[in-house]
Amino acid sequence: MEAELGPVLETETEDGGVVLFEWKGLAVSTDSGNRRLLGSLVHTSDDPRYRWLNDRVCAVEGEVRHGADGSEVVFEVSEMVWEGVAPASSGSRSSGQTALM
Repeated sequence: MEAELGPVLETETEDGGVVLFEWKGLAVSTDSGNRRLLGSLVHTSDDPRYRWLNDRVCAVEGEVRHGADGSEVVFEVSEMVWEGVAPASSGSRSSGQTALM
């Protein structure tokens, strides 16, 4: 079973700033009973100290692990960095490139 995730969480930083986190993605059941988590994360803040987060997109991967003491959510967040797209050479495209028209 796959579930689409899209929670918006608000957190206050140690220095009093407020940042909203919006996660979009999937939770996919595995044979072990755990759920794999895959998605993207964006941030929003009006606080001048955290506005730089408004221009960032992150990738999220993790899982929900079930045990005798309950469930645990473990995940990693990585900032996605623009590195540019290599130009196509003489009408051919390298693998992974798609042209939208």
